[in-house]
Amino acid sequence: MRQILYLTLALAILFTGCSKHQYFTFSSDLPKTSNDLYYYESDSLKIEYNFTSSSSIEVTVHNKSDNPILINWEKSSIIFNNESLAMANGDLNFKGSSSSLELFEDVTYSDFHGTIKGGKNQTFLPPQAFVSNTFNKVPLGYQKRLKREMDFEKMYFPDAVVKKYSFDKSQPLAKLKSYLYIENPDESAFNVSHDFWVSEILETNNGRLKLGQNHLKQSKVTTTGAILGTTGVVGLLVVAAAAEESN
Repeated sequence: MRQILYLTLALAILFTGCSKHQYFTFSSDLPKTSNDLYYYESDSLKIEYNFTSSSSIEVTVHNKSDNPILINWEKSSIIFNNESLAMANGDLNFKGSSSSLELFEDVTYSDFHGTIKGGKNQTFLPPQAFVSNTFNKVPLGYQKRLKREMDFEKMYFPDAVVKKYSFDKSQPLAKLKSYLYIENPDESAFNVSHDFWVSEILETNNGRLKLGQNHLKQSKVTTTGAILGTTGVVGLLVVAAAAEESN
């Protein structure tokens, strides 16, 4: 029992060593929804972009029209710094509702939802419904040389000190473009694309900053943290061995 206790403490030290975290803020010329998501809207279409943690982007397409549309994910891309990355590999979460009215009859409603695992090349989207595609492969790595190359502003959060690095739109740290390819039932097609860029990076040792939308998070374990974690593990294992011998 004692060995298990010491091993648990050792692992705790190992995995709570010093880490650094960067939160990448994405900006766009698009307007925002009431819950701070970037969106595009026309008479027949609404598209929302949700930048979540761990390099994930959720793209939600609403079909506002009275006709079905087909979203071709294989021909749609996330373009990161001019590199085209197909959207067809993510899980698709779909949900929607529909209604019908017959003469002298009541209005009927129906809801539907589900998940297509492993992605799909195309999604048939009925009228007045929406579909979400989560894209998990934005190649945005931890930036190691920021403080050597540019100035930063120090910010104070309730439980963390943060370094903020700012970037101009004309010279962003990274650029991202969404490119959606949509087909109509008459086989005509059109594309919708929107631009985003990294406008700032928040760097901190606290990996639990409470931020709003439009942030992607990257983390790394520092050399000091790795050494301290390893030292702590070795020390506790020695203590554990000594305790066992004394018994």
